[in-house]
Amino acid sequence: MPDPAAPVIDPADAVAAAVLGHPTVACLDGGPFGAIVSYLPVRRRVLGVQVAARSARVGVVVRPGVALPRLSEEIGALVRGVLGPVSVEITFCDIAEEIPTGTGGAAAPDTQRAADGDHAGLA
Repeated sequence: MPDPAAPVIDPADAVAAAVLGHPTVACLDGGPFGAIVSYLPVRRRVLGVQVAARSARVGVVVRPGVALPRLSEEIGALVRGVLGPVSVEITFCDIAEEIPTGTGGAAAPDTQRAADGDHAGLA
């Protein structure tokens, strides 16, 4: 019997956590016009993840140097690990720039955007 005191995790949150755990995913992204989003109770949203009954959409910003077909398979497997046998559509929204050396730790403009809370998945 489930513990009634245990927090309820929304499937969109679980998918976001699984995808963000992949080492080459820099952040989630809502894609063009922020269309990839899940609206949750209490006026909360998960940008970059959209879950339906038999499908899921994920928008990601990736780190450079990764083969996108392989990454697509890996992300699909992560999503199916959370949701079961669903159709998964992955949108690669951008490639995050690495922080240039010699900047004293300051992030490049694209890196700042990728690290912005509005693109971090949970807003």
